[in-house]
Amino acid sequence: MRFVKIDTEGQTNLASRHQIRSIPTVILFKRGKRASS
Repeated sequence: MRFVKIDTEGQTNLASRHQIRSIPTVILFKRGKRASS
């Protein structure tokens, strides 16, 4: 398992792509693709 921290103010495109609207946000990925919730 890997945890990463993203600077959502500096990486606005990444935050938008993953629909991050609040902090903290946890998103699970499986084999590089977003896992279904």
